[in-house]
Amino acid sequence: MSCTAKVNDEIRRLAAAVLRTDSTQIDDATPLVDYGLDSLRAMSLVVAIEQQFSLTITDNELERLHTTGDITEYVLRFKQ
Repeated sequence: MSCTAKVNDEIRRLAAAVLRTDSTQIDDATPLVDYGLDSLRAMSLVVAIEQQFSLTITDNELERLHTTGDITEYVLRFKQ
């Protein structure tokens, strides 16, 4: 499994936990708000991602992260 796939799987797992759904139901191109992500759940997801990947997501960056695909790209960019 590639690094990208591992990161994406983990992000989908974290998002699914926050959204209380199965990670296989999350499409990487669908905005997370379509799955019921609200501001409270978004903050929970940000904290989980920051802890899991030892990074900080700024408010400016957060505004651009709408899908698990967006988040995966951000994490991979940051981790390089």
